[in-house]
Amino acid sequence: MDTIKSAQSFLDQQLQIAIWYTEYEGREEAIRYVNKNFSETFGIPVDQILERKKYHLVNPSETSVDVIEQYKNEDLQAIEHGYFLNRRLLEPGLDIVVVKLRFDEGMLGCFRIIASEATNPRLSLKNLDAELLDIVQQLRPDLF
Repeated sequence: MDTIKSAQSFLDQQLQIAIWYTEYEGREEAIRYVNKNFSETFGIPVDQILERKKYHLVNPSETSVDVIEQYKNEDLQAIEHGYFLNRRLLEPGLDIVVVKLRFDEGMLGCFRIIASEATNPRLSLKNLDAELLDIVQQLRPDLF
């Protein structure tokens, strides 16, 4: 699976992970794929997300310009370096784990909301949970 088209069936089967694929021209992003979980997380039908294409049109309206720029910077870092990982507090008791991979002609992103732990191990590709790890291994085995 080396293109978004060849990976789409596999990605559609990932029911617990929100997934999207974005291509860039300069700093302008165009969302080209989202799975059902991503659509449900944002409460916007897949076809409408793909029509809107831009992070600021998909994320909640209260999302600041700085946060949207942060997302773009993370995407571009993943494209440049091969991947980007982040785990941060979403709200008390919940963390969000974000994995972004250089893939096809752009960036494939995944996120999962998980329970916070008292001690968080250093985030690395090898210590992702099984479902996120499977996605990375299927799409970018060269990273291991």
